[in-house]
Amino acid sequence: MARITRFAVDIKKLDAFQKRLRKLQAPIDQKTAKRLGGQVVREMKNLIKKGVSPIRGPGIKTRFQAYKNPKRYPGKRKNKRPVNLRLSGDFLHALEARLIEVKNNWVTVVGYFDNDQADKEQGHREGANKQRKRPTIPNRRRKETFAARINKIILKLYGDRVRELTRKKL
Repeated sequence: MARITRFAVDIKKLDAFQKRLRKLQAPIDQKTAKRLGGQVVREMKNLIKKGVSPIRGPGIKTRFQAYKNPKRYPGKRKNKRPVNLRLSGDFLHALEARLIEVKNNWVTVVGYFDNDQADKEQGHREGANKQRKRPTIPNRRRKETFAARINKIILKLYGDRVRELTRKKL
């Protein structure tokens, strides 16, 4: 003979659980996305100022090659590091993060949103006007990613957000 077990369902707790499951499907809220963008841009700028590339991938050197004109600096007396990327400072200052909402999930986009500075990044990527190649934004099609230090920041913030969602009591 079959045994029937009775149980009660707390509809409020079930609704709260379903809501949490929906949040786990799209865990990045606006606050997390904003924090992520700020920390990634800050670390990218720190690396670039030190002459270290913020991206990794095929053909990408870990360190930027220095601007060096051997005719101006006989005997190779010009320091190679740190690379002077300040010049006017506009290029580095224009690096920023913006947020986009996609299906109740926030996406952080890091880049140069000023047309002049975006053109400079393209020049750095291609090595235009005899300048050394120094790309600063990863290109997925070229299988480029952020440097390990930046990936670590991203994973930490994502992990913190998922833990925050799963630790809340129903």
